[in-house]
Amino acid sequence: MGGASSTVHCPNGFDAEGNIIREADGKAKCPHCEKLSQVAKLRCSCMRCVSLREHALPDKVDDFVCSAYLFGAERKVAGRVFNQFAWDASKGESGFISRSQLLDPRALDKATALGQVLRFGSAELADAPPDLFADREFMERAIEIDPDSLAFVAPELVHSDKAFMHVALEKDGEVLGKASEALRNSKETALIAVEQNGHALKFASEALRNDRDVVLRALRSGGGCGAALKHASESLRADKACVLEAVRSDKDMLKHASEELRSDREVVAAALLHDGPSPLRDAGLQARSDRPTVLLAVRRSGSALEFASKKLRDDKEVVLLSLNDSGACLRFASRRLRDDDEVCQQARKRDPWAGIYASKRIREEFKRRASGETGDAAPENSPNPKEF
Repeated sequence: MGGASSTVHCPNGFDAEGNIIREADGKAKCPHCEKLSQVAKLRCSCMRCVSLREHALPDKVDDFVCSAYLFGAERKVAGRVFNQFAWDASKGESGFISRSQLLDPRALDKATALGQVLRFGSAELADAPPDLFADREFMERAIEIDPDSLAFVAPELVHSDKAFMHVALEKDGEVLGKASEALRNSKETALIAVEQNGHALKFASEALRNDRDVVLRALRSGGGCGAALKHASESLRADKACVLEAVRSDKDMLKHASEELRSDREVVAAALLHDGPSPLRDAGLQARSDRPTVLLAVRRSGSALEFASKKLRDDKEVVLLSLNDSGACLRFASRRLRDDDEVCQQARKRDPWAGIYASKRIREEFKRRASGETGDAAPENSPNPKEF
């Protein structure tokens, strides 16, 4: 089959029954397919015939040829013959498998193990021959099928094999934690890791945790991984671009920013855009004393008033704005405003029970009004609120 070793097999040489397709004159539509069919059916096991069969295989053989003509053939044709299921699990993206793989005496073991992973998941690797875990090609394919196969990788592969590590990191960035010091100090490797999982930044070397490109890539991974900021160097936690990127995806990262940036109006405003408990609690003193910042905070969440400066908790506009969210926020207002009729009435509109946080004078007034309306003495209210 001269020149066949450099030929890609034609998938159109056989019909659905596995018979050679022939032209009207009886000639095979594909002479390579005809030759392969003849060679695969030979049974002689002499060295000459074995060699002939091996060299007759083209560089690439498709799954149909393998199942139709090599399955059941004398085993030395392909080392160990694949069954159709195992073949499907082992073939590459192109739908072909190489001749060298067909001639690998471990081919059936590999294909069978991969087939089990495909069908039942990575846990099936527990029954595979342990030496396969150090086989780069096998493990790469197992990881493609189920990324959890990474749990079975031999230490030597993840520790120092850069090519394999890059494949593994595309599936799970935190595998960087098992890499050698040299790989954890490789910017190329770290970028792949943090792109997949921003938290992988914690496994990068100290120098790379101080690399702005690496840190920003980590912060932007997966649509936003602000939590990676806590693994960045102190200098980058004082970098406004990095901190903004972090708080835009995770408001809780404000507490990991430098003192200066925790008081930066733009940074704090970005954190305040999130719902839930107010990040004003993590802001710097300057931000908690900044009126525009506090107004934005209490507009988003009335309970942010708790973290405002003493001066702003005595600011009537700020307090009234917080009460629009919850009457219970009255408990965070200054003593003066908890004795303000308008403020307390606003609180009770939002929450009738908010009166328990009013001053003693106003509570007594509420009780008198309640008594006058019902003819009965009003019950004692809850314990006095905290005095500011």
